[in-house]
Amino acid sequence: MKEVLLCKYGEIVLKGLNKGYFEKLLFRELNKRLKFAGNFSISASQSTIYIEPMDDDADIDEALRLARKVFGIVAVSRAAVVEKDIDAITA
Repeated sequence: MKEVLLCKYGEIVLKGLNKGYFEKLLFRELNKRLKFAGNFSISASQSTIYIEPMDDDADIDEALRLARKVFGIVAVSRAAVVEKDIDAITA
């Protein structure tokens, strides 16, 4: 089962036309810190940042610890990627 990290950011969602600028700064800081934990892909959708390990050598526990320390991130959760099927979710 593949694991990812879900990060919620705080006051950045309240920004107006310059929201993209602050999101870019947040992504840059996450990339800078997570390179010490391995190779990760970072994407965003609906005020949630998805951190996905790109290979088996990536340390998701260390990435979780590092992501919690990034200014602007208010919550970090581990999640499992499953199909949109009730049997897969319950398993």
